[in-house]
Amino acid sequence: MKKALALLLAAALMLAMLAGCASQASTDPAPSTDAAPAAEPAADASAETEAPAADTTEQTAGEETSEDGVWFGDYFVPKGEWVIGLSNSYYGNTWRHQMVDSFVNVAEAAKQAGLIKDYIVQNGDNTVNAQIDQINSFIQIHQEAGHIRVILEGVDAIVINAASSTALNSVLHKAQDAGILVIAFDSVVDDDEIICMDFDFEEYGRILCDWLYEQKGENLDVVICRGISGSAPEVILTDTYQKMCEKYNWNIVATVIGNAENATAQEEFMKLIPSLDHVDAVLNAGGDSYGIIQAFESSGVELPVIFGDNSAEFMSWWNEHLDYQTISSRSGPHCGSCVFWVALAGLNGVELPMNIRLELNTFTVDDAPQFANMEAGTLAGSDFTYEDAMARIEAAAK
Repeated sequence: MKKALALLLAAALMLAMLAGCASQASTDPAPSTDAAPAAEPAADASAETEAPAADTTEQTAGEETSEDGVWFGDYFVPKGEWVIGLSNSYYGNTWRHQMVDSFVNVAEAAKQAGLIKDYIVQNGDNTVNAQIDQINSFIQIHQEAGHIRVILEGVDAIVINAASSTALNSVLHKAQDAGILVIAFDSVVDDDEIICMDFDFEEYGRILCDWLYEQKGENLDVVICRGISGSAPEVILTDTYQKMCEKYNWNIVATVIGNAENATAQEEFMKLIPSLDHVDAVLNAGGDSYGIIQAFESSGVELPVIFGDNSAEFMSWWNEHLDYQTISSRSGPHCGSCVFWVALAGLNGVELPMNIRLELNTFTVDDAPQFANMEAGTLAGSDFTYEDAMARIEAAAK
């Protein structure tokens, strides 16, 4: 009987993975105020950039299944009626597309396996008001017996990639008061009462700048290319870059906002380059590397050092220019799958630490050849398994 169940579950998971790779784009960039059905998890997503298929890893059921749940290695996950919602502040670049795809891949697999009842994805326009509307759409307010009562609308957990580190705290507490598990990830919130899962973006900036100093030394002319305006990673990384420029006596000759996206970064640098007398390096946010390279190449100006971002576009270019010395590092969009499993673990009674850290993926030119044939529109990495997520939970709890 167990063998038959395992075969059925494996088939369901394979179908789920294929469904998860479907495009999430829509013709309407505005976020929906109504929860989207799980069959169309990103129907409200911005269509400014076509959603890429994620670089996925098949989610398997582990060694054994039963009528009550699934074993992932040593971890048993019971079947349940949970509904998990993703509130994503921004959908306008490859990283966010792949993050949503990663969440959907494992959420659909878990749904097919009976581990959850459903999941919901809402994508915003990078404004606080839009994301407040997202959160409120997960909560229903009822008038009862002469007083206001906030109740669950069928969402048991909200995982949020936040547009602001502070402006959403009130509505997130409102969700918590309704009994909803809230986890902020990637672009997290500054609130000790909200569980946060993020990358060390300060370390990210230090790694890149320390490498640049080892290669080029002091007294460099640099441009800072900022990421998604107002997001926690952008704020932390920009602040770190500024501090490292002071430490190494680098001169910031210009600052632009590239939105962690190639087309925007290319456009901004095409406008900036004619005004630059000299530039030694670009301290960029990631998601913009190939766009910045294209701008310099189109302008006929010698390439400064530009940090790589682990994208297929950059890695393909790098493999054609292996004499170009830089370093490539990025937070992985597959955190979308990790936060889903973390939320499911919390709903099933696993005690979650308040802060969970994920690792950065960093590569040198010697690593580049292994990424020569990446699928366009993807970033190096793979989806998290439930076991992967539990390892991060347990490490953070120590």
